[in-house]
Amino acid sequence: MAFPSVGTHRATPSVSTYRHLGAFDPLAPGADSLQCIPPVVAAAGTSHTPQGGIVRVAIVYDSRTGTTKAAAEEMAQMAVAAGHESTAVAVQAASSADVSAADAVCIGSWTEGLFFILQHATKATMEFIDSLSLDGTPAVVFCTYKTSPGKMLDKMASALEARGARVTGSFRSRGRQAPDGFAGWLDSL
Repeated sequence: MAFPSVGTHRATPSVSTYRHLGAFDPLAPGADSLQCIPPVVAAAGTSHTPQGGIVRVAIVYDSRTGTTKAAAEEMAQMAVAAGHESTAVAVQAASSADVSAADAVCIGSWTEGLFFILQHATKATMEFIDSLSLDGTPAVVFCTYKTSPGKMLDKMASALEARGARVTGSFRSRGRQAPDGFAGWLDSL
């Protein structure tokens, strides 16, 4: 399957090619999903295909201020750099069928709550998790937070396990960057 090229991401020194489905432009202000396809390997006419060992990593996030979106997009870039296909999509635009069909799933949310108590994922995130069918699919949960994520990651992981996922990690980030440990999880795929 070929995707028309949109351009290159200019915020990082690596040159990953972003491609789109339909008219989506990931470089446009306010874009709320990003599909990253690893560059084709130019060795003796070979190319990457999903059947050639590439893992399709679906990343779904809910972001209020753009912090979780930035972390999710960096995670997608890391997946591409590791040789996988990756899509980062806002929970409001995500398709549960597409995410359920991925080889690996990452679900993230910003942390709602009252500073140190009652932290939880957004309602949209939890409703999306409830719409998935993940028969043994490896999955991780992640969050961005200011003070404390509390037990929200455990609750998200339990909800994913109830949908059939094999939760193999949980990550948290205090800022816009990908959570520590995510690269190691990618290496385990």
